[in-house]
Amino acid sequence: PNLLRLTDADTGEEFDVLFILPQGVGPIGDQFRNIFACGYMVGHLDGTRFAPFSEFTELDSGFEFYAPQVFTVGPGEPEQPALLVGWLGNASEDNQPSLADYGWVHALSIPRDLSLRSGRLHQLPRRIAGEPTVLSIAGRSLDGAAFAIGELDDVRSFILDLEIDQTQDWTLQLGKSGGAQVILAFERGTLTVDRSTTRYPHGDSRRVRIPDLDRLVVTVVHDRSVTEVFVSDGHTAFSLRSYLDPDGFQVAITGRVGRVAQTVLDAVGGPDNISAAAHCATRLRLVLNDQEKVDQATLDNDMDIKGTFSAGGMYQIIVGPGDVDHVYDKLIALGVKEASKAEAAQEAAQQGNLFTRFIKMVAD
Repeated sequence: PNLLRLTDADTGEEFDVLFILPQGVGPIGDQFRNIFACGYMVGHLDGTRFAPFSEFTELDSGFEFYAPQVFTVGPGEPEQPALLVGWLGNASEDNQPSLADYGWVHALSIPRDLSLRSGRLHQLPRRIAGEPTVLSIAGRSLDGAAFAIGELDDVRSFILDLEIDQTQDWTLQLGKSGGAQVILAFERGTLTVDRSTTRYPHGDSRRVRIPDLDRLVVTVVHDRSVTEVFVSDGHTAFSLRSYLDPDGFQVAITGRVGRVAQTVLDAVGGPDNISAAAHCATRLRLVLNDQEKVDQATLDNDMDIKGTFSAGGMYQIIVGPGDVDHVYDKLIALGVKEASKAEAAQEAAQQGNLFTRFIKMVAD
């Protein structure tokens, strides 16, 4: 265990923070889903007795985080925030690409400045050098297709600071377009991290609660196989290993609706492979020129697509109520031919073979 005394930045009251790693703690809601729990309690130390003020809270919600160590200044040294460093790995999860390729596993987190705010520990990366660069996408709306952050093309080690007005759900994609990617999907009050397309063999996706705010501040630290995400000035931390493609690395940001529309369009072979498109309350209904061009794996692995099937000569993609009309509008804006349900059904019938047309005639 580690014990640290901090002054709450919001109340001015002093508290003791106890860091512990108890064995045998199972999942509680969206916390403690790794093999060993790692968390803290805020309270007061009276002699040898610790009286907790808060519940036991997870330090880091990510796939890999363990054995944190806390460092403070010594007597006579200049004041600075306490530092925390964690072990980005889990017991029994050593079969990783780095072991076979380079003979090592696991890594350390970036050193994190610690502060206490309204009884909750906040963590942010320690910064020691470098001047910030204003990104070319600053001030842009997240409508339409993904915006690549050009300043980060082929840059595999960086700290990215974002401040987003959350007028819609949005995503951040790290990795080669069409290759291995880490996808950070932000909805109001939740973050979903998906690394299912990467070479990391332990854990595909995870959803955690985050502050539900109109304006969200997010810091992403990425260093080759390590990604650390800090939400709302360090209120929530999420660490993971990923193993992305070394070539063609990029970072792209998009509104979720635009991302889903672009994913669908790419997966079905582009606008030239869609002769007509309509939608109902939950599904996109696409008449495809060649269904053999569909990249089914991409659609199956997308966390925002609920399923697909073919019926009535149309390829149907389940997006869900409240989203499907917005995704459909984006598809039309991306060059897909708009059609009513009746027009799409007629187009599908015209493309069908004689047997399909006969069956439809009997059904009608």
